[in-house]
Amino acid sequence: MSVRWLVGLTACTAFVLVPPVAAAQSSTTGAIAGVVRDASGAVIPGVTVEASSPALIEKVRVVVTDAEGLYRIVELRPGTYAVTFTLPGFTTVRREGIVLNAGVTAPLNADLQVGSVTETLTVSGQSPVVDVQNVRSQQVLTQEVLETIPVARTPQGYATLTLGVTSGNRNGSSGPTSARDVGGNQPDGYFGFSVNGAPADGKLTVDGVPTHNVMGDGTIRQFQINQLAVEEVALETSGMSAESPTGGVQIRVISKDGGNQFSANIMGAYTDENFQTGNLNDALRKRGLTQTNTTKRIYDIGGAVGGPIVRDRLWFYGAQRWWKTEQLLAGVYYNKIPETLFYEPDLSRPADKHNRYRDTTVRGTWQATSKDKVTGWLKFSENVDFITGASAVRTPEGTYTPFVTPTAQQITWTRPVSSRFLLDAGIQHLVMGLINKPIEHAGVSVSGRPVLEQTLGLNYGSTFSGAVPNAGARTTPPWIGDTGDHGDPVVYSARFAASYVTGSHAFKVGLSNVWGTSESGGAPLFTERYIFRNRVPVALTQLAAPNEELTRLKADLGLYVQDQWTIRRMTLNLGVRFDYLNAYVPDQVRPGGFYLPETSIARVNNVPNWKDMTPRLGVAYDLFGDGRTALRASLGKYLGSEATSIAIASSGSAALTVFTNRTWNDANGNYVPDCDLKNRAANGECGQIADSAFGSNRVTTRYDEAVTNGWGLRPYNWQGSVTVQHELRRNFGLAGGYYRTSYGNLTVVDNLDLRPSDYTEYCVTAPTDSRLPVSGQQLCGLYDINPDKFGLVNNLITSASRFGDQRKSYDGFQASVNMRTDRGEYLFGGVSSGRTVDDGCFAVDVPARPGYCREVTPMSGQTQVKFAGMYPLPWGLRASATFQNLPGIEQQASLTYTSAQIEPSLGRTLGQCRGAAVCTGTATVQLLERNTLRESRQSQLDIRFGRIFRVGGGRLVANLDIYNVFNAADVLSLVSTYGPNWLRPGTVLAGRLVKFGGQFTF
Repeated sequence: MSVRWLVGLTACTAFVLVPPVAAAQSSTTGAIAGVVRDASGAVIPGVTVEASSPALIEKVRVVVTDAEGLYRIVELRPGTYAVTFTLPGFTTVRREGIVLNAGVTAPLNADLQVGSVTETLTVSGQSPVVDVQNVRSQQVLTQEVLETIPVARTPQGYATLTLGVTSGNRNGSSGPTSARDVGGNQPDGYFGFSVNGAPADGKLTVDGVPTHNVMGDGTIRQFQINQLAVEEVALETSGMSAESPTGGVQIRVISKDGGNQFSANIMGAYTDENFQTGNLNDALRKRGLTQTNTTKRIYDIGGAVGGPIVRDRLWFYGAQRWWKTEQLLAGVYYNKIPETLFYEPDLSRPADKHNRYRDTTVRGTWQATSKDKVTGWLKFSENVDFITGASAVRTPEGTYTPFVTPTAQQITWTRPVSSRFLLDAGIQHLVMGLINKPIEHAGVSVSGRPVLEQTLGLNYGSTFSGAVPNAGARTTPPWIGDTGDHGDPVVYSARFAASYVTGSHAFKVGLSNVWGTSESGGAPLFTERYIFRNRVPVALTQLAAPNEELTRLKADLGLYVQDQWTIRRMTLNLGVRFDYLNAYVPDQVRPGGFYLPETSIARVNNVPNWKDMTPRLGVAYDLFGDGRTALRASLGKYLGSEATSIAIASSGSAALTVFTNRTWNDANGNYVPDCDLKNRAANGECGQIADSAFGSNRVTTRYDEAVTNGWGLRPYNWQGSVTVQHELRRNFGLAGGYYRTSYGNLTVVDNLDLRPSDYTEYCVTAPTDSRLPVSGQQLCGLYDINPDKFGLVNNLITSASRFGDQRKSYDGFQASVNMRTDRGEYLFGGVSSGRTVDDGCFAVDVPARPGYCREVTPMSGQTQVKFAGMYPLPWGLRASATFQNLPGIEQQASLTYTSAQIEPSLGRTLGQCRGAAVCTGTATVQLLERNTLRESRQSQLDIRFGRIFRVGGGRLVANLDIYNVFNAADVLSLVSTYGPNWLRPGTVLAGRLVKFGGQFTF
């Protein structure tokens, strides 16, 4: 054990063992805090403050004001509360109707008058609009919002309702999702959400415990959320406390408890192709689209029941839900001639994509003693995604169908040792079953040879998703999309926290840990993929399959301490977190195949072994002392998400070079590579393999220990914000803020066998096309490897700082409104925008291409407007709506040039041909700099009309939804390969859709 590791652990242990002096606020519960004064304005110590709510199985929580008249009640479940202030000699004050949400501290002050102890003054409360103590920014979606707003009951729907949130990737690049939802027509998937330039490495937790597996970077959500079992959802977007290791969008799901009254909830929603309007217009026809997305059928049904088994002691809640979406994908067609090696679109058979889900969730809450509360739930799910990956660049035959059957169990325990000291713990066990199957559909060949047609940028035949080079850091195994049994990965998650509360302090220490196994494997039906250019063979890909990979996450441990300290009008939010992440590769045996024999894989430890200390700082200031205006600032360092992706890339399986390309000159025109494919040298019709290590056990890509083992090496980002919240009038709040994100510990892939001098510059001429800003221009700054260096691969993933100053940052702002009236109307939303700069203009192996190494995403590409609200109408009617205005997607253009086209500038054939008399090699060139062209801005309006009926002791709500009211046909994905199909829309927004639904509760 190193000295630095020992010092860090000792420091964290000291924090944990220090005598508790206060208790901090959790992101999954709420708090109520304030000050009690007398008629003269003097503070009153010793006042008993009781918070009661049907949401509490223990009924009531009690604290006493301190010497400064301050009190704070924390760890309160979301719900409606009544707060009573009592002190002998003073009139009792009772505040009712305080609606409390997760992650919010409701400011509640009281003025006590001298009077009889029998007198009680009852005052109707109001929900807090301004939080003058916390610095986190979040969107809270209550049960009411989730049930009344026309939006999908999925994380995709959560993102629709949250300002600034977009789909993104691990590195923080973002843009409008290519699968915008219309009435629930999109799969229930966690796409990876980004906000304020932060990476899409947030976590989705249920009751404070992560729901992800340990595959790849640890952000893959493993089971769908049963909305019938959800009390509310909070999406944290900035200012996260030390409880969170990462800084992406943190989705916090809080489950429903039972209650002392029996209740039931039955819901259903349905639509099909008869209730959708086509939106194919002349503009789309001119771009080559002959059909737009069509919804075949959508349904979402389920029921839930909850109540007491023993009043005030044991509650239960159970929910069952089934939901499915079926749609036809625009511009994606089955192959009309699947018995050949070629593709012709069968326009009578558009791709029909099915996604079906079911979930059973059972939850229990037990007040074991007067202080000990135990909660637990069981979850059983099944997710089936038919023709995964079908798109404008992959036909249905070239896809697969995953069957995922996750099961999970969770148990939590809380104990208020005293009115100030609280303990909280939880553990979860998750097992994921995953089997990928070839598509099974009438009249579809699942045994076709996989082919890539370069001129169309189209993959067809059968699935070949395992064809991923080993070079570079990969976030998921390259084999995850291949057919076969991927095993039953197991994940354990645990957490513990100790809190101590006084009126002015909120201090908390805690730990969390995640550990488990990651498995992947399988194989495509063929170990070779053909590459055609205008139906002429030019190359092929060879893959050494089958494969099995097993990695284990030893620990993803976090120890944290945080204090919320109120000093008059100012509240400091101070925290520090220690993280330890360790993954390894166990001993295993990889099965043999055509290109490689059975191989023993040795254990690899500490891939990675990271230790980090990260601060979280924030301050909130009650500007006028009336709880109506808050100035807030936060600054925190957040770590990049990781689980086993580095272990996967560092395993012996990764050392087995399983992927390579080679040129193919089909001289006799029989469409069969007449050569010895096991011979790595040029022979017959085949050129030399591109990777000389193919088929051998040699490490071609490895991680530099200087970036995987030690302190402060983990990729991170700093996030800062300055915001203001103001209550313009009762229940009407405005907010605005500036946000900045910057990145550190970025890595690059360095081929140690190559230098920039091993490449020769060449130019090409862009096509003459008025749609291209570079029409007819000469494009230079392109490089081809010298023939004597072709095929050398010795990659080291190392720090980018060794080669230059790589900078990535985001600067942006948001302005929002949050309004609710006593009649039940509410409105929330606003505008968000920003600018992202990613500058990496330095040479690692290949010289940087001027103009293409510095990517700037302007504000025009990130500005979004989002609003949602509900308005009650007479006779039990109500109307609600969501509106989005988003930037159009980016247009890109890549063109494949032949060696003959490049030779005049290069002065030789491409290096991949190594001087062969006939060179069929090609090079793909990006014609446009990033963010040069975009589609027009996109808008979507969804509305719902509901009618409330009273039926006996229950309530029936009938809904009529109209999605995409204006029948917009926004382009959501494009063909980016320059050619006859360039800019042909691949996916467009589904047309206007009418949906019927209802819900009965009692």
